[in-house]
Amino acid sequence: GTGCTKDLIKAKKNAEKALSGGCGLEDEIRDVLLQIGTEFTKACLKYADQECTNELTRKAQMKEAGDEAESILIPLVEVGMPDAQYELGKLILLIKGDFPHITAMRLFVMAAAQGHGRAALFGIIFANTYSRHSLGRFWLRVACNQEKKAILVQRCEIIHELVAALGELRMSCGGCGTALDGATRKLCKGCKTYCYCSRECQKFHWNMRGEGCHRNECLEVMTLSRRMSSQVKNTATRSGEIYGIFR
Repeated sequence: GTGCTKDLIKAKKNAEKALSGGCGLEDEIRDVLLQIGTEFTKACLKYADQECTNELTRKAQMKEAGDEAESILIPLVEVGMPDAQYELGKLILLIKGDFPHITAMRLFVMAAAQGHGRAALFGIIFANTYSRHSLGRFWLRVACNQEKKAILVQRCEIIHELVAALGELRMSCGGCGTALDGATRKLCKGCKTYCYCSRECQKFHWNMRGEGCHRNECLEVMTLSRRMSSQVKNTATRSGEIYGIFR
C-alpha cells in the first residue's frame, strides 16, 4: 500500500526459511528470491554510479549490496535458474570489472544454453566494449541462433559495430596488416575471427603478449564453445537448437 517500504534483508531471511522448511512451493519461493537478488543487484549498481562525498561509505554500501546479491543468486545458479545465471554474470562484470570476466562468460553460457536471449546480448556488449572480437563473434552466433541476424542488427547499434569490426578483420592480416582477399586469406581454425597471410604471421600474432595476444582470446572462445555444446546437450528442452552451430 501507499507508504510501504521494502525490507530486502527480512524478505530474504523469510524466503530462505520457507525454502528450507519444505513447504512444497520451492519453485515459487525461488522466483521470489530471484526478485530479491535482482533488487540487491540494482542497489549495488546504483551505488556504483552514485556520486558521493564519502567514497569509503559508497564502496561499503556497494559491497554490502553486492554480497547480499551473490549470497542469493549463487544457490539459484546451482539449481539451474537461467535468470539467476544471467544476473550473477552481469553483477560480476559490472561490479568486479574486467579481470573475472571468464566466470561471467561461463554463467552467460549456462543461461544462453537454456534460451536466455539477454545473456548473449550482454556478452556482445562486453566483448565490443573491450574489443574482444573473437568473443564478440561467439556471442553473435549464439544470439543469431535465437533470433534473425537482420533483426538483431536493427535492434542494437553495438551489434552493428561488432559486425562491421568483424568484417574489417577479414580484410587484413592479423599479424602484419597486409590486405587480404579470398585467395590469400587464411582463417584461424580456433576462433574463426582473425585472418593471416602466412603461417609465420599467425604464429607471431599467437605469441604476442599483452592486449594484442591472440592466444588467450582464442583459447577462451574455444573453451566457451565446448561448454555451450556440453550445456545444450545436457538440457533436454533445448537439445539441438543451439548445439548445431558449434559442430
